[in-house]
Formats: sequence, C-alpha cells, structure tokens
Amino acid sequence: LDKDKIFRIDHHECHEYYAACASPIRNEKILILTLDGGGDGLYDTISTVDVNGNFKRQHSSHDCIIAKIYSIVTLLLGMRPNEEEYKVMGMAPYAKEYKKKRVRESLKSLLNLEGIVFTRNPEVKDFFFHVKSLLEKDRFDGIAGGLQDFSEYYLVRWVQAAMKEYDCTHVVFAGGVANNVRANMLIGQLKNIKKLFVPVGPGDENLCIGACYALMD
Repeated sequence: LDKDKIFRIDHHECHEYYAACASPIRNEKILILTLDGGGDGLYDTISTVDVNGNFKRQHSSHDCIIAKIYSIVTLLLGMRPNEEEYKVMGMAPYAKEYKKKRVRESLKSLLNLEGIVFTRNPEVKDFFFHVKSLLEKDRFDGIAGGLQDFSEYYLVRWVQAAMKEYDCTHVVFAGGVANNVRANMLIGQLKNIKKLFVPVGPGDENLCIGACYALMD
C-alpha cells in the first residue's frame, strides 16, 4: 500500500469528530469533551467547534484518571476491567450513604481539580496498590457506590468549569467515561446547559468512524 494513502488520526481527535459530527446540534458553538482510560498519551480533552464548523483543541492532559480508577476498582471486585465497569455502575445505587461515604472521600483524595485542570496526588506512586489498600476493609456495594459518587463529583465540576471557561452551553461528550449514564444525567441537569449530546457507542468502538469524519473535514 502506498504510504501517502495512510493517515494517522489521534485517538481523542477521533472521539471528538465522531461526537460532534454525529450530534444533531448545528449552527451553534459546541463544547466537545472526551474522557477515557487513555489513548495516544491523553486521558481528557476539551475542544470547541464554532458556528462555522471549525474545530479547535483547547486543552488536554494525562492526569484525569477517573477511568483508570474505575477500571482498577472493577478488577479489585473480581470483574474484567475495560469491559464490566457497567456492572459496578449497576451496583452503585444499592449502597447506603454510611457504606459509601468513606470510599468516596478516600478516592477523592487521589485527584484535584482547579478550573478545568486535573492533577494527581503526587504522593501516590502506584494507583493499583494504593486503591487496593484503601478499599480492603469495605464491602462491594459501598465500594461501587463510593466509586460512582467520586466519578460524578469530578465529572460534574469539570463540565461546569469547561462551560464557563469557553462560554459554551451546548456540550457533546465521548470516550469511555461517557458510558456512565448516571453521570450524564447529572450533567444534563446542570442549570446553565442548554443541550447535551452523548453519541451511541461513545467508547473506542467509534474511533474508526471518527477517523473518517476527521479526514473528511
């Protein structure tokens, strides 16, 4: 195959183009958010599309480890990471507050969010064993509920900050974390959001479609 026929499209750029191009939102400034367990060295991105359809990557980092923590906990609960996180999410509503509170607060200590910028706790060197030690005395339902609360806490604040930073009320969201329907519901209920679109199959299954959209632009 002739090398000039081969194009490399960034992992998160594929997510961005898939979400934006699949969205029914048109003739509006759009905020595109992606968040997953990692792709091409990044975990989270923030981009915008102006009313003329011009894409611009505004921010990206490799420090938002929400998806990584979710996968670690999935593994610690005896399930397959990057596949069965939905089961953990399904257990979360059954946890009572007193069972999940300690888990939630412990996990929150792993990250910090200032505006749109996530930072990891620099004291934690190995997240797997650190999380394992944090949760070894907790029951499965409290772990699932605390993990879900932790994820929602940071996701809602991140989206709020991004909307404020880029003065945008129309949001599309993709990447593996966009499969978290409970967090999506809370994001959609934010007072200053006008429209939220999460495409079908927001995880890595959309990369091939996103790459096609990106090359067509």
